[in-house]
Amino acid sequence: MKRRTKILIGLVTTCAASLVFAAACATWDTPYDTFEKDGSRVKILYDANGGQFAGKEKTNIADLYNVDSLQKGIKLLEPGSDKRGDAKNISVATRSGYFLAGWYKEVKTSSDGAEVVGYSDKWDFESDVLKQEDVSEVTAETPVLTLYAAWVPEFTYTFHAKDTNGDWKEEKVLSFSPTAREDLMSLDLPYWEDERIPDGEDKTKCSASMIYGNFPKIDGKTFQKAYFDKNMTAEATQINHKGTVVEENGTGENRNLDLYLDLVDGNWFHIYSPEQFVANARIDGSYEIYTDIVFTDKLLWNTGLTTGEYRGTINGHGHTFSNITVKQYQSQRCGVFGSIAATAVFNDIKFKNVTYTLSSASRLTGSTYGLFAGQIASGAKFEKVEVDGVLHIGPEIVNLYNNYYVGLLCSNINALSDSLTGIMYDISCVMDPRGTGDNKVWPHKATIDDGMVVLERNDDTKTDPNPVN
Repeated sequence: MKRRTKILIGLVTTCAASLVFAAACATWDTPYDTFEKDGSRVKILYDANGGQFAGKEKTNIADLYNVDSLQKGIKLLEPGSDKRGDAKNISVATRSGYFLAGWYKEVKTSSDGAEVVGYSDKWDFESDVLKQEDVSEVTAETPVLTLYAAWVPEFTYTFHAKDTNGDWKEEKVLSFSPTAREDLMSLDLPYWEDERIPDGEDKTKCSASMIYGNFPKIDGKTFQKAYFDKNMTAEATQINHKGTVVEENGTGENRNLDLYLDLVDGNWFHIYSPEQFVANARIDGSYEIYTDIVFTDKLLWNTGLTTGEYRGTINGHGHTFSNITVKQYQSQRCGVFGSIAATAVFNDIKFKNVTYTLSSASRLTGSTYGLFAGQIASGAKFEKVEVDGVLHIGPEIVNLYNNYYVGLLCSNINALSDSLTGIMYDISCVMDPRGTGDNKVWPHKATIDDGMVVLERNDDTKTDPNPVN
């Protein structure tokens, strides 16, 4: 009894006119002769057309059918179809940087034949049927029909941001195949995670950062808006890619969508809890503070801030950082912030119950210390800032007093009288003793002079020197 159903999918590689295996160009022992005896000689060839089957270059797929099947018409199986069973995966055509627009009977090239410009006569695997009248001659070696893979370059989003000169610079190209990633035909704008949390639910569980999705995260910048034009007049509130495939010729239109990003300086975070601040504390971080933040033995002020140069922005919205404890060991600059850069901005924020201990001080000349900052650069901006706390001077500080500078607020407070008008501070200074009980001694004493702590040796070590203001 003759078989009237699909009987084989085979991988064949073309090298000149012979059937060969892979790149070695050695003859492959094919099953065609066997099928010819059985009348199974109708060959359908799927040409990868610059793509690959099973990860092999110059490899095509041949399907063989019984000749009698032509009498009723042959319903072809699309490469990669679930109907191919175990052969599904090896029959998927791929090409890097392209997506498959379909299978066509004809490839159209440029006049010199060097470039593919389109395709014609697309095969519809749902409705088209290969019939006997469509076939002029049947041989085992020659395909009665060849279908060519139509490749369209992947669709893209191109993201632009302004450089330091104010010129637009390409930051990222997001490529995708609409057949594989239809979700990318509509792109989500970056959003603050806390804005997606329903009213009444706990925002302290969110990451405090912006969710960028497929948008690029540019270091030192935070997303604000996106636009479709360089003049930033057409704001992108919804992003739908306009790329389409022209079925008639298997080509793509509107393959790229340009997006121009409006970014604000700083790596910004929305803070609703101490945990969020501790997790995201960084010297280049900028923060919107939406709650009072109380530090504890388990939630400590970040040590990177105590010695680094802070250059971000803190918008406190009237809230308070409290119970901050800082200890200095050997670092050349130290405070709640090691130093504060000229770019830093502090708005409407309070620092309460701050305890800072200058434990040893550095022997290196030019070291700087203060409860709020070791040093504050001219140009840093402060508005409605309050700092209250206690500056402790430890008994083990080195007696090379001229090598380092200590201020109640910062070490260079005298040079910043105009810059610090936005700060109110109430800071006391305590000389800590060495030993306990009757063994207590105070090897150093201090005088407070216009916000500076002037240190010297204490000749009467048994007497608490209590700094004189």
